[in-house]
Amino acid sequence: MLKVMAELHEGSCGSHPSGRALAIRIKKQGYFWPTIVADCETYSAKCDKCQRHAPIIHQPVELMSSISASYPLMRWSMDIMGPIVPSGDNELRFVLVLTDNFTKWIEAEAYSQITKEQLSTHVDSTRHVSKYLPAAASREDK
Repeated sequence: MLKVMAELHEGSCGSHPSGRALAIRIKKQGYFWPTIVADCETYSAKCDKCQRHAPIIHQPVELMSSISASYPLMRWSMDIMGPIVPSGDNELRFVLVLTDNFTKWIEAEAYSQITKEQLSTHVDSTRHVSKYLPAAASREDK
């Protein structure tokens, strides 16, 4: 069995077919055994050349979930970028970025180091905008 798989997979006429295609080729040659498809898939998965030259799958491992917001400034995403190479005399090495998920509005500020106080100050400074929305203002009154 192994010699037949090796010859048809990578032998003189082998084109490194995948597991199921290899099983079909073996069946066309007149060979059969009960676990032919599973054995061929295992053999193809262990082939070094097949793994190196296989196409890269550009698909996420899990299903993507959307982050939805019903109106502007309802939900924000926060990212901290850094450390980055500082330019100039101010030695700013981190960038704090807040993004509104509805409008994609970005608020960014650079810091030399990130502390809890700076995070809360930056988040509070973006909240003042939401007071001008009728829906947000009615929520805060409750």
